Amino acid sequence: MQPRKEHGLTRAQRWTRCARKRRWADALSATAGALAVMETPHPPEELYVYQCPHCRGWHLTHLPQAGQDPVTLSAYTLTKAGELRSVQERKKHAKA
Repeated sequence: MQPRKEHGLTRAQRWTRCARKRRWADALSATAGALAVMETPHPPEELYVYQCPHCRGWHLTHLPQAGQDPVTLSAYTLTKAGELRSVQERKKHAKA
């Protein structure tokens, strides 16, 4: 008998690839989570945010992602309204 599959994966495969990881609803929330990790006493050198093809949620990884810069503390800032913005995005709004 074949194991039952959900989203094309067996339960064991899903656990290994996705279910044991922290999942965020969107890229912004995952980025905020990555920034929090970067502020810990022994942060990883680099973190990347990616959308999971299995659960469609967002996860973190230390593996480089194609066409993506790593999340760094210097790349993001909080606005006065408490919104998370990339430094590049903030520069665009300042010019406008």
